[in-house]
Amino acid sequence: MESYLYSAIWVVLPGIYAKHFGLALTDIALVVFIGRLFDGVTDPTIGYFANKHRASGGSRKPWIMVGGIGMVVSCFFLFSPPGNVSVTFYLIWMLIFYLAFTAIEIPYLAWGSELTTNYVCRAKVYNIRTFS
Repeated sequence: MESYLYSAIWVVLPGIYAKHFGLALTDIALVVFIGRLFDGVTDPTIGYFANKHRASGGSRKPWIMVGGIGMVVSCFFLFSPPGNVSVTFYLIWMLIFYLAFTAIEIPYLAWGSELTTNYVCRAKVYNIRTFS
């Protein structure tokens, strides 16, 4: 489900923000660049803390729940912005989206490897996840 939102963020939103809200393409490119750098830092950070939380007896589910809430809020503001949109507005909500997506995706992917210790069964789990 979240991959559909991720695709729309990359394919649809930049054009809408450029055409209907007057953001320059260079500003949109800068937001994407900053977002990818931010994602490069948050991916291993979220992975580290989610693994640490799991190792101390916790579950990966709270990470996914918090990420889901963050994704709903960020998508609301990204897909229904106020009348006057600035580059700062776009940047902040894109960063929140990237953080929320990471909080869902990293623990979710790690969770699949914890469902079974058997390699063949683990491959089936990832195969079902990929094609469903």
